Amino acid sequence: MPNDHKLAAIMFADIAGYTAMMQQNEQYAMSLLGRFKEVLEEISPKYEGRIIQYFGDGCLLAFDSSTNSVACAIALQKKFNKTPAVPIRIGLHLGDVIFKNENAYGDGVNIASRIESLGIPGAILMSKTIRDQIKNKSEFLLASLGSFDFKNVAEPMEVFALANPGFVVPKQEEMHGKLKDLPKKLSRLKFLVTIAVIVITAFTSWYVFTQKASNDKLEIPASPTAQSIAVLPFTDMSPKKDQAYLGDGLAEDIITALSGNKNLKVIGRTSSFQFKGKQVDLREVGEKLGVHTILEGSIQKSGNTVKITAQLINVKDGTHIWSEKWLRGLNDIFIIQDEISDQISQKLMIPFDKKPERKFRQVNPDAYDDYLKGRQLFFTGPSEDVMKAKDYFLSAVKKDTTFAEAYAWLTAVYGTLSQYIYPSIESKKREIAIDSAILMAKKAISIDDNNSTAHVAIGLVYYFKYDWVAMEKELRKAVEINPGPIEKGELARTLAGFGFFEEALSLIQEALLLDPLNTGTILSYGEILYSSGKTDEAISQVNKVLKIDSLYSLYFGAYGLLANCYVNKKEYKKALLAWSKQHEAYGNHELAEIYRHSDFKTAMKAWLKQATTPNAPYAANDFTIAYIYSILEEKDSTFKYLDLAYKKHQGAFLKLNTNSNFYFLRSDPRYAELYHKLNFDKYDDYKGVIKPNYKK
Repeated sequence: MPNDHKLAAIMFADIAGYTAMMQQNEQYAMSLLGRFKEVLEEISPKYEGRIIQYFGDGCLLAFDSSTNSVACAIALQKKFNKTPAVPIRIGLHLGDVIFKNENAYGDGVNIASRIESLGIPGAILMSKTIRDQIKNKSEFLLASLGSFDFKNVAEPMEVFALANPGFVVPKQEEMHGKLKDLPKKLSRLKFLVTIAVIVITAFTSWYVFTQKASNDKLEIPASPTAQSIAVLPFTDMSPKKDQAYLGDGLAEDIITALSGNKNLKVIGRTSSFQFKGKQVDLREVGEKLGVHTILEGSIQKSGNTVKITAQLINVKDGTHIWSEKWLRGLNDIFIIQDEISDQISQKLMIPFDKKPERKFRQVNPDAYDDYLKGRQLFFTGPSEDVMKAKDYFLSAVKKDTTFAEAYAWLTAVYGTLSQYIYPSIESKKREIAIDSAILMAKKAISIDDNNSTAHVAIGLVYYFKYDWVAMEKELRKAVEINPGPIEKGELARTLAGFGFFEEALSLIQEALLLDPLNTGTILSYGEILYSSGKTDEAISQVNKVLKIDSLYSLYFGAYGLLANCYVNKKEYKKALLAWSKQHEAYGNHELAEIYRHSDFKTAMKAWLKQATTPNAPYAANDFTIAYIYSILEEKDSTFKYLDLAYKKHQGAFLKLNTNSNFYFLRSDPRYAELYHKLNFDKYDDYKGVIKPNYKK
């Protein structure tokens, strides 16, 4: 078999109920398996089919033609129906396949196996891609079975059955394939509930530092390759089990170090940490995350000495590729991290193209301990923990003034304070926090310019300074240093805000492949799809988040995005229902009730009345109010509140470029003035974009 990457029709076939047969009558089951192989090897060559591999009672075949794959499936089932009959299920899909070392990999293989799992004896099922290739051929009669959410497949897929006379078309109640599980009991997560979530924000800017993922499943297609790894949190081996922050911090920093290797697929923190503290089957973890290898280990600190073990494991068979132990001073922790990342790259035979040189090699042990405690607190969410995290980071840089990572995380802290903890009315505190964030980021970068966290953090602060050029430059620098899911996700949101949707969608999809269980990134994908006009696709992404984690959905705007999508589609009742759920989450029961039972304009005006009174819900900031007025096309009021939002450095202004509700403002001279104040024209010049109607 040649080693190549091509479009192929894939067939999966297996013997239905074979395991039960083996338990009841092993000799009979083995005879059926012999006939199964005999018929496959007799029939498939006649239709130019290639047997790729047998899997116990199943077989994978490839065809260059969709028509040949269906014709072969028909011939096989006819043969298997003759005595001695063999109960066979067949699934077909046309997709990209990698043929390597006499085997086949890729989404095409994964999807074909999922489709086959829905079948019943005698049935031939196929994907829409196969159906589209043969639909004009009169010899094939097809019946749609509906759409299904398969495991490890991002989008629901429509499945068809061959309906020619003599062939079985499964009923809904007969299909029990490899479908996604329903969400389990939702975990009780803590979030920064002060975020303005009723309106779709252009950025959830600092959520990358504060979010926690649901414990439920979110699976997207990802074909494991040898060039892929997930780093699990290191197990706390301390007697009191009070050093978990050390294991988390070590894993996070190894992820960052490995992500600098552009030849290696490294799963992000959010997805890898889903399995923290759980007894898991590494093969299942590998399947969910789409990786071939997993790094796991343990850590224990005694005084300023740290004992670390690490094992690199092959997911497929559970074998150890490499293992190592360290007993070193805590001040060498970054050196150990570099050693681990280097040895992993060597064992996987994936050298760094250009390994970033870390200027800062050693660290004060007490400073490092404070740094890790601060980072752990920052991820938990509530405002009081963010303030405690700030104190730990400040303590760390006081003990070690060259601690670049601690300065970078102080940037994140001050950015969070400026936007989500200090209310809009506390503008002085907010301005000081923004300036402090920039100062801390510049300090981090002056110590270590290869610190991607610092570049992301300062880039996001520039968002609230309306310095879009500096923002994009910093985010691109971060991606160059560390092409991880956080860096790519933030750059994607920036580009989408200015209408560069092709690159934005590519980046956010790459971020999802690197962090497939991250509900925040899924929601960001939906936001970008919505902004690009792909409303139905955006709704599909939002619905995934809603199924997985309702708490995340409430606090981070899934219902708000869903409502906006329905406004675009002019499905106002659905929009009001989505918004009502958002209001309900904030205890805004009166307004939620109005939304459920009023017409659209009445509901919008009730929202405005409440939002512009002293007792307004906290989330109703000036930009939110401007957005409501834009829906009602009340131009003067829209401009009034946009101006107030500008003066308070509120976020979401990129929505002026992409949200169609604001487009009616563009012919007004006040829009050109606002466009200029927001420095959009400077960004246009930087990108070489001409928008004469919006420039002063």
